[in-house]
Amino acid sequence: SEHVNRDFSIGILENGSPNGQHQVSRQTSPIDSGQTLPTVQFASTEFHVRDEEEFVDLEILRIGNKSNRSEVTMATKDHTAKAGDCYNAIEDAIVFEPGVSSVIHRIELMGVTNWEALLDFKVELKPDSVFGAKIGRQLHSCRVKIICNDTF
Repeated sequence: SEHVNRDFSIGILENGSPNGQHQVSRQTSPIDSGQTLPTVQFASTEFHVRDEEEFVDLEILRIGNKSNRSEVTMATKDHTAKAGDCYNAIEDAIVFEPGVSSVIHRIELMGVTNWEALLDFKVELKPDSVFGAKIGRQLHSCRVKIICNDTF
């Protein structure tokens, strides 16, 4: 299992000076706090939104130990919906402060000008950006599906 490793400093008083004053030397040692890392992941594999909506809210969950700060970067990736045409691309840090189990992150949509039955794009949690957590195996990415409400 994965554990949180922390460095801590201890002050050691030394009686080595000729005038009897104490000097403090700092030593840093890794300790294992014995806490299993929490898992961060999307709340769902898909988020649906109608084409007239101005934004989509994505929920990212942190499951497990919530006593420390966790952070991960999420980024959009084109599929049939293209950044700049249908949505604003993002690459944003998601921060879970101690005690927080869920974060809602908003992505701005730009509206659909041509009729399409369905447009979608992907959002991923970047594995090289995670701190104080691990990324879930199953829900590390999701799709945002933009559903056209118009008839043709």
